[in-house]
Amino acid sequence: MTSTTTPKKRFKKRISSLLAGSVVKKVMANVADKKVREISNYFPHFFTPKVAETEAQRNSTFSIRHDVFSEELGLEQRRETLLESDQFDRYSIHCFLQHRPTGKLAGTVRVVRPKNENQPLPMQHYLDDGFHDEEISPDDFRQDKIAEISRLAVPREFRRKHVKSEYKRRFRSRRSLSNEIQCYPYIAIGLYFTAMSVLLRNNINHAFIMVEPRLAKSLKFIGFPLEQVGPETDYFGRRAPFYIRVKATPFKLGKGFNSLFESIDQTLNHQQIAQQIKKRLR
Repeated sequence: MTSTTTPKKRFKKRISSLLAGSVVKKVMANVADKKVREISNYFPHFFTPKVAETEAQRNSTFSIRHDVFSEELGLEQRRETLLESDQFDRYSIHCFLQHRPTGKLAGTVRVVRPKNENQPLPMQHYLDDGFHDEEISPDDFRQDKIAEISRLAVPREFRRKHVKSEYKRRFRSRRSLSNEIQCYPYIAIGLYFTAMSVLLRNNINHAFIMVEPRLAKSLKFIGFPLEQVGPETDYFGRRAPFYIRVKATPFKLGKGFNSLFESIDQTLNHQQIAQQIKKRLR
């Protein structure tokens, strides 16, 4: 039996579908934003963003990375020191979220910040012709004006999939979830916001990141200013390089996510002031 649908009807149906999709996305964004506004109020009660200032703190971040990348995922070789580190850590700023009730590290991320031409970003070192000719690349800027966000790692006990299984085991319904457990799916976002705050405080306007396109799509959905500047490649899985317009971050985020960012940014600001005062008193 042949279809009687005319090209005009098919066109109207397609337009209707596109409009419906747009409406659904808008509703989803509003719901997510309202939820994050609630999360941002009590996130600081359970997680504190920090910048590693001591060797012990840096080693703690390396330990988390070893647990995730070496022990669990097998992406890096297992090391006798149980610390996962590389040549880029020497000129990186190491950030982490500390779980306040236990003192444990709930995740870590680093900002690779070159100081001279002899200090490449990881993607400059590993990617051969990994950028589109017509797009922005790290080579377009002075080496001391760029940075790369990398090595984000969240321990299994704080990870989204693990938390979902905990939902089923520990709670009868989503309404009975504690405020703390509801924060867990936002730990990775909190780490990215911590890195962005560090970039802004160090006046670094041009940042790059290697992420899965699916993750990039999710980050864009919440207003993270990402721009793909190269093709997908095999880089610890299928990933692509993205450029981040750092100064656009607070302005493009939805109200809920902006509240979470401001909370993290203010905490880091207080810590920075306290650190400066401590140095003056020495």
